[in-house]
Amino acid sequence: MLPLIIRFVSPLRLRYLLPVVILTAPLLRTILYLSHVHGGWAAYVLMPCRADALMIGVSAALLIRSPSGWKYVVHHRRLIKAILGMLLIGMWWAGHKKWMNVTTFAMSSIGYTWVALFYVFVLLVAISQPASFVSRAFRNRVLRAVGRVAYGIYLLHVAIVAFCYAILRERAPQPADLGTSLPPPWPVG
Repeated sequence: MLPLIIRFVSPLRLRYLLPVVILTAPLLRTILYLSHVHGGWAAYVLMPCRADALMIGVSAALLIRSPSGWKYVVHHRRLIKAILGMLLIGMWWAGHKKWMNVTTFAMSSIGYTWVALFYVFVLLVAISQPASFVSRAFRNRVLRAVGRVAYGIYLLHVAIVAFCYAILRERAPQPADLGTSLPPPWPVG
């Protein structure tokens, strides 16, 4: 849907649509979490519930592609670093409190938005501050090589896991199999 939205929604209207989607997604996740027994999983997998992360990325792309936006990012590098620091502290705190699990209220309500903002600010620091540790790390040869194949792996990993499951269990995986562990492929004892 995103390519169609980008293609057919004017840039001016897109600037109004993005914040609406970014604010609506966590609200929808919270409602689902509180109203359905599997609300945490629904908030994790349903596209409208995760649209905020995508639209935060679109917002960042629009920001750095406009001359005035790029100028703002470059002039306010210290502010961007400070925000990244606060987001990093929040990520550490959420990890420390074990809120990063997909079925927790913290993740379902604001956690996914927080994570998306964290990574957007990592990217803003990386592109606006070429001498920073973050930027240098992203230019690392190994990370760039992984980056070349990461999306392809992401697209194929479910099929590969299902194939391995079918080989080990001698049948195709079923939805009821979620959460069950595989027996060892060798005799035990």
